[in-house]
Amino acid sequence: MSLSVGPRVLSGEPLVFLNLYCYKIRRLFRSEFQKRARARFLFIMVSSIKKSDLEEKVISLSSETLEPNGLRVVDADVRLGPTSLVRIFVEKVSETHAPTSLEDCRKANALLGPVIEKEDLTEGSYDLEVSSPGLDSRLRLLNDFNKVVGEEVKIELHASIPGVGANLRGVLKDVNPEGQIKVFSSGKEVGLILTEIKKANRIWNFEKSR
Repeated sequence: MSLSVGPRVLSGEPLVFLNLYCYKIRRLFRSEFQKRARARFLFIMVSSIKKSDLEEKVISLSSETLEPNGLRVVDADVRLGPTSLVRIFVEKVSETHAPTSLEDCRKANALLGPVIEKEDLTEGSYDLEVSSPGLDSRLRLLNDFNKVVGEEVKIELHASIPGVGANLRGVLKDVNPEGQIKVFSSGKEVGLILTEIKKANRIWNFEKSR
């Protein structure tokens, strides 16, 4: 691309200089776009803790089935074995913040049973359990962690971290939009990315709730 001002006023070296300037501007815009694209990609990748592929499929299928019925899938665990276990945690979506009832869990179980059966997710027999998150609620999505900043959490990691281990318990101090959290545990601040987390729970503090 060339740049000229007026009818052939600029030529030779000045024109080369202006061409180079335009090229640098294009490079700058392209670089800035790529940075934003990478940041967006990173955000998508770390907006949730890392579940197994099978658990992700269970969560996706369950969400498609339950969300139109006013229920949100909080988390899911799948344990494979001679009799596999598919455990799904659900909560009621309500403007009144009504608690999830036993009837809600029964309803979810009845809706999910045929769906899980049809997909044939596990080999052999399996048990399907649907329950509410309870007081020590599961934390899976970025927004789940945002809701409990300042509270005590229990975290299980996919891999052990030197000086920390694979399990930690402490106060969740900070959550940022990129999916990084800070937990104050055993006298030190530990920084984690959500994808390093296998399972996380809020620890209900009975003293605080009084």
